[in-house]
Amino acid sequence: MKTFQNIITDKDIIQVVGVFIVSFGILIIPLLFLRENPPLLSFVMGLGLFTIVYLILRIFLSKKKMTMSDFGLTQVGFGILLKYFFLGLLVLVVGGALSGFFSNLLGLENQTAQTLNMTLSDTRWFNIIHLKIVVALLIPFAEEVLFRGFLFRYIRQQKSFLFSALLSSALFSLVHFSLAILPFTFLLGFATAYAYEKSGNLWASILVHIAVNVTSVNLFLLTIYS
Repeated sequence: MKTFQNIITDKDIIQVVGVFIVSFGILIIPLLFLRENPPLLSFVMGLGLFTIVYLILRIFLSKKKMTMSDFGLTQVGFGILLKYFFLGLLVLVVGGALSGFFSNLLGLENQTAQTLNMTLSDTRWFNIIHLKIVVALLIPFAEEVLFRGFLFRYIRQQKSFLFSALLSSALFSLVHFSLAILPFTFLLGFATAYAYEKSGNLWASILVHIAVNVTSVNLFLLTIYS
């Protein structure tokens, strides 16, 4: 997107971030009782993240008297879908390789497979619903709305694309709390910011993220159930 309208004020971003932190903090309380059940804990956390961000988005749109389309969630054509899906696959390959090299260089364990293994239950249908819907679809939507729709766009209203993309990608990496996958999460954040910038459509960045998560989940499930 060449220009960003100044629809997100300082007050707006403070409210969005504040409501998110408070809401997620409240969500943590019931999650404490699920510590002994990692699959259910991960499922509830992912569903909770999506619900919180979606409600924040709806409240913001209502307050501003805006539609989803005004926010950047506009209809996309097949060409855009294909283009940004392949960008997501490229991010997965390059980011995975960089994270592997980075982990080996620093002697870190790559936690991606371990994290996915912890989300597995003994019930196949639960795993499929959890990984294919929550992890592969809902979480990318929530994270892109929050980090690109709100945070990147807010910074981009005043700063250059490069500065906005680097800062929002750094914050995106930071909240994933994993040094081992830092190159991957940073590259994903930068690629999704690029997709949003070039297309002017938040669905483009969501699609990049979905392509990464869907492919990762499908490959993981194939190793488990094949």
